[in-house]
Amino acid sequence: MLFLKLKKIKKYVILFPILSITPINSEKVTIHNEKDLINTISKVNNNELVINIPKETIEISSNIEISNNYKSLSIVGISKELSKLKLNEETSSLIFNSSVSQIKIENLSIEGHLNFKKYSKIESNEKIDNCIDLSGKVIINESFFYGSHSCKDSIINYNGSNDGSFNLTKSYFDGVYLNNCLSITNSNSAFIESSNFEKGASYDDDNGGGAIRLIDSNLNIRDCQFKDNFSSKNGGVFYVNEGKSFNAINIKAYNSSALEKGGLIYITSMNDIYASLTNIEYYEAGNINGNLKNIEFEGLIAR
Repeated sequence: MLFLKLKKIKKYVILFPILSITPINSEKVTIHNEKDLINTISKVNNNELVINIPKETIEISSNIEISNNYKSLSIVGISKELSKLKLNEETSSLIFNSSVSQIKIENLSIEGHLNFKKYSKIESNEKIDNCIDLSGKVIINESFFYGSHSCKDSIINYNGSNDGSFNLTKSYFDGVYLNNCLSITNSNSAFIESSNFEKGASYDDDNGGGAIRLIDSNLNIRDCQFKDNFSSKNGGVFYVNEGKSFNAINIKAYNSSALEKGGLIYITSMNDIYASLTNIEYYEAGNINGNLKNIEFEGLIAR
């Protein structure tokens, strides 16, 4: 049974893991400080690089841009509790340039500002399922993500394994009509605020969600804008499947559509779910314009 409640109510980046990549004939380097990291990425130009982080916290005080043409880059720690990269909040960031085709961050906590720069230019000889796979505790702030021909499904695919949390603020996604912007699975706590999602597209036969796909997770989202998102199945903007809870506040959606059901949102569940939509403005969403009040949601919202 589904309960849908609609009423008007009123930098850190910690990530661990990621794309399924098994480096072959790769360079492996263990670093112990910021200088080691800078020297490694500036001197090592192998197609595949593995950076190992031992049982320690490495503090970073400068901006570090990884712009080598790596086929794959792996940053691997011992565990997210023992291995940490700590970036100064005001002076430093870790920037992944579009020349890095595949990225893996595993068993590691990264605290600070993470930026994926012009990710739409990624080139890869083989298609991968998702541009970026993340799990564990993830916090992303002021970052930019772009779709790619190299990715079959999502720009970011997050799996919390029923233990992790996902926090996204002040970030921008452009799916360039190639990718779902963000897929969240098995997350006990997901929070999205003050972010923009444009041109997200889902062509998945089983799941929808042009912009955001939520599976077996809790999501709170507020103060976000969606524009020109599309699903070939269900949920032009949001697709919620077996969601635990879904709360959206102060959302603006423009020109979102789905070929089957739910131009704005599609919710399906075999169990009870609490869903709240507050202060939703939509324009040309499922061919309907207006504000979300007391209306029938045929086409705009489906469940």
